[in-house]
Amino acid sequence: MGLFSRSKKESQIGVEFQHDGVAVAQVRTGQNSPGDIIRSEFVAAAGQEAQVEALKKWVHDHMLQKTPCICLVADDDCDIYQVERPEVDDSEMVQAVTWKIKDLINYDVTNAVVDSYPMPVSSKHKQQQVGVVAARETVISNYVGSIKTTALELNALPVVNSMNDKLKQYAQRFNAQSIRERGLIAISLLVVISYLWWINIATPWMQDIEALQATNQRIVRDVENNRAIIRDTRQAMAAGVYQEKENQLTRLSKDLAALEDQLRVTTIELIDPEKMFQLMNQLIYRDSRLKLLSLKRREVKPAIPPINEEEVEEPGIYRHVLEIEFAGKYLDILKYMQKLELLDWKLLWDEIEIASDEYPNVTVKVVISTLSTRKEWVGI
Repeated sequence: MGLFSRSKKESQIGVEFQHDGVAVAQVRTGQNSPGDIIRSEFVAAAGQEAQVEALKKWVHDHMLQKTPCICLVADDDCDIYQVERPEVDDSEMVQAVTWKIKDLINYDVTNAVVDSYPMPVSSKHKQQQVGVVAARETVISNYVGSIKTTALELNALPVVNSMNDKLKQYAQRFNAQSIRERGLIAISLLVVISYLWWINIATPWMQDIEALQATNQRIVRDVENNRAIIRDTRQAMAAGVYQEKENQLTRLSKDLAALEDQLRVTTIELIDPEKMFQLMNQLIYRDSRLKLLSLKRREVKPAIPPINEEEVEEPGIYRHVLEIEFAGKYLDILKYMQKLELLDWKLLWDEIEIASDEYPNVTVKVVISTLSTRKEWVGI
């Protein structure tokens, strides 16, 4: 919290309420670059309430709460007079000039807020004059309340005309000097302006240029390094870094082709799917002691399942599965199974299920399969 407070005290906000919006400016007041304008904006808004809300939002958006602030009082919200300086102490000056202007204002002086400022000695007036600023107490309270609503810390309520008068005072003092003294003042101002320009403008520019040059050199080095990496990679690829992987891929392709050839030879020794269906049917009916309950063809699937579902290449070898269910006496079923084993054609035995509901009758379900390069049950 202390960090934020310190940063806010190193700047000051200037506010002026105008008829169509609010003019705001933030100026640096700390030891580092005093007088620098941090930001200057005009917030459009019509009407007092809208302007106060707009200023409050601006303060919140830039996190400037509790920042010191001065608010300019519009010239039509106050009256400025020039009167003879009363012969009183400075501590009693405000009270004395208040009674001097009581007949000049059109409202009760007890309801006025009055302040004074000294004026330079003029040949037109034998006695020293003072400037007096008077405004209705309600008007000043309105300014104070508006700034308080925005969470800024009000330090002063200067008057536009009084600021112009001070500039005129400085001009009169400058003109009253001799030519030699004017020259010295002008040279001094020129030196101060040159110093401020060098510190606040030229030095940051030079620092930015040096930073850009350093960044440019770093980018050039990175580009050269990347080019060297690309060049080395291309040379490594040309020299055969990936030759071993290519050789391994060639060996795997040859092994796969050998396995496919061996699988095709195996399929030649197996019975064709359509012959298997006819053979099983004939064997069942040849032995009248067995009763065929069902003879089903299952779904034809690839003999080697694909590695992933996205693989669309034809497998080449298919597995044809036949499910047979029949009933009979145990010895008759045993003879039937022995006949199947003595066949010249080879079969793949997948499942055998035996169930006995009532002795000596037995129910058997046999699942056998064969391989083929054809997917369909041709001729069945």
